Amino acid sequence: MSDYLWDKTGEPDADVERLERLLARFRHRPAPRAARPRRWVLALAAALPLVAALLLWRAPGTRGPTYEVTGVAGLERVGVGDWIEVGEERASVRIADIGGVDLEPRSRVRVDEIRLAHGGRREEHRLYLARGGLRASIFAAERVFGTSTPAGFSVDLGCIYTVEVDEHGTTRIAVETGRVAFGFGGAGEPRREVFVPSGASITCRKDGRPTPPIKDGAADAFVALIGRIHGGSATPADLEAALAAEERDDWLPLFELMNDLAIDRDVRGRIFDRFPAGFERPSTVTREGILAADPGQRQLWLDAIKHWWW
Repeated sequence: MSDYLWDKTGEPDADVERLERLLARFRHRPAPRAARPRRWVLALAAALPLVAALLLWRAPGTRGPTYEVTGVAGLERVGVGDWIEVGEERASVRIADIGGVDLEPRSRVRVDEIRLAHGGRREEHRLYLARGGLRASIFAAERVFGTSTPAGFSVDLGCIYTVEVDEHGTTRIAVETGRVAFGFGGAGEPRREVFVPSGASITCRKDGRPTPPIKDGAADAFVALIGRIHGGSATPADLEAALAAEERDDWLPLFELMNDLAIDRDVRGRIFDRFPAGFERPSTVTREGILAADPGQRQLWLDAIKHWWW
């Protein structure tokens, strides 16, 4: 419990601040000598510590801020650490004042973090989808909202997107508007991200690495080519066919494959060498840096060309 309640030091709890404002008009003021303090004022002053303590205490699982839940019998609000078990009907969760999440039937979701902006702290909201599906509609600054799954972590960059997790932990992310950064990496591995813009989707197995993002409507033959390159079974003819792509959208998965260390270095080098000149490359981004999967160089190049894909 904060020392603010007792000696005005430390960071005040939001509920205590609200209580102080409500009771400000009852604050003690020196009375004339002839006046006698009213009993109800003395009683109120004596009760303040107890009232404040009760406001600071919350039942386990609902400490701090909470979200409003609709569509789940017997459950109206959830806090950090709480699980949402969806029945046979869809449910929804209101995410503070930045949007909401619709949950598919039989989904299982945990609230991992609710941090509201206060005292210079950055606002953050985090859910964990263990199984089922959700559709997030978020309108906030980049990286304020995110959804973890057994396969990785999707960071909202201001958009509407869906997340699905099957019984094996395999995750599929499809972006309707805006864009998502999907982070992944096993224990002891460097954290990596894949850029998923509007109209694209990825799939990632538990303890695996995601497929490169592919735009909706891509030709089946091209999707198969990308799958073989990603899986390491592509022939030289397959790679040549992929590199002959003329549509800008078809270079989206090739960009991520070029930054995937699991892909043969020579293959990634050929993608770099054939990348169309129309995708402007900052002068500080080098072939060596990209083939080494330098995250800073990847981000510099992505920032320069991502407008082509969303």
